[in-house]
Amino acid sequence: MGLLTPDQLDQLYSQLKAAFTDLRALQFSTSSDFRTTGIGYPWIVDRLNTVLGLSHWRFDAHDLHVQELPGDPAHHMTASVKVTVEIGNPHYFPETGHNAWEVLATRFAYGTHSDPNTAIAIKGAVTN
Repeated sequence: MGLLTPDQLDQLYSQLKAAFTDLRALQFSTSSDFRTTGIGYPWIVDRLNTVLGLSHWRFDAHDLHVQELPGDPAHHMTASVKVTVEIGNPHYFPETGHNAWEVLATRFAYGTHSDPNTAIAIKGAVTN
């Protein structure tokens, strides 16, 4: 795939938001307070790769906060993070050896997760 243009985004959006017909994509979660249903992150990554290719999207997890919850051994650590997904074009300038990224569209979301293990809490926050 060559460089993406803003005019191509409408067609790409319709492909990105197409329904997931494989029920294995659905992830269910139940906590003591609520139930959630969503699409598992591997399915999202696969959709982005299929529609945009490997080089026309990227994500960044930032604004990470990890908090200890004293007195709650089952959910000792809670992590929250802001995840930004960008659609765009990579550029390489061989004369200088520099890379650049042209942003065409941006979306962000927040994720949280609690677990006794800090690393698992962080992974869960990024993938939720």
